[in-house]
Amino acid sequence: MLPGGKIFPLIEALLKDSDRFVQKAVGWALREALMPYPAETEAFIRCHAQALSSLAFTEATRKLPPAQRAEIVARRRAGWATSNSPKD
Repeated sequence: MLPGGKIFPLIEALLKDSDRFVQKAVGWALREALMPYPAETEAFIRCHAQALSSLAFTEATRKLPPAQRAEIVARRRAGWATSNSPKD
């Protein structure tokens, strides 16, 4: 597995790609990164919640604990800049 410092820049470079399968892969990559890098992945999802396509966001948050997922979804729906919000 690549270190997080190499994975997240690769994922970030693909956030604006319009291909459906690329967006699905972005979500899968984030979902799988939760195992070895849970804190870093959650921070990345929070930071980029508005930039993630709905497909990527759904896949990326699928394995988050329900309370965390619900909070991130609510902030995304509200349009909050979650990267600037304090984490409780």
